[in-house]
Amino acid sequence: DVDYDYCDAEIVVEEIPVGIHRCILASRSQFFHDLFKKGKDGDLKEGKGKPRYHMKDLVSYGSVGYEAFIVFLHYLYTGKLKAPPTEVTTCVDEACIHDACRPAINYALELMYASANFKMKELVLLFQGGNVKNSEQ
Repeated sequence: DVDYDYCDAEIVVEEIPVGIHRCILASRSQFFHDLFKKGKDGDLKEGKGKPRYHMKDLVSYGSVGYEAFIVFLHYLYTGKLKAPPTEVTTCVDEACIHDACRPAINYALELMYASANFKMKELVLLFQGGNVKNSEQ
């Protein structure tokens, strides 16, 4: 509901605005702490005065898609890794176990890239240790 939007900024990912709370992101990620500390307020949204950041400006190389960013944000807010969205786990081939599916690989790479780029050490370590499936339980 637009009348009850308590987010103080937005990050636009794949043309979709995602509401964020800068104090939470800054407290959990050194990248966001440094970004907000510098006073970079992104583009101001017309009429609302809410800073708007664009994912393409936040990542130097590669990309982070909407689905991966939502799961990354969920981890930032809760400390728990959310299950992958159905968009990356649903396959036309019923026998597929997703070890080599392009959508699943892209999603995993984007999530790992977001974790490294946004300086989330514990999430990077989780991926490096191969404990991602265990953390979802």
